Amino acid sequence: MKVQYVLEGSDAVISATVYAHPQVDEILWYHDNNLVDPSSEQYSTSSDGSALHIKGVDENLQGRYQIVVRVGNETASDETALVIPGTSLISMVHCNQYIQYPGPFT
Repeated sequence: MKVQYVLEGSDAVISATVYAHPQVDEILWYHDNNLVDPSSEQYSTSSDGSALHIKGVDENLQGRYQIVVRVGNETASDETALVIPGTSLISMVHCNQYIQYPGPFT
């Protein structure tokens, strides 16, 4: 899992390079296993769906983001942890998970 750091209140972009043949049928984004709505206030996607724009990142928007690409019956995915430095989100990169601890860490 990649880790991307962003300052609180800043915008972030998580992107993936997508190669597919035949053409991609669907690209979905997830935040902590919840489907992202790209038409919401916090999110938008690039025209091809390979980049997720996150507006005004706060503690609720940090966490694990996953892109899922579907071509026919096949899927591929990639994950990025979005982290605000100095907050209580600790990334466990080698374990592909994160743990929420009470209290800020610096």
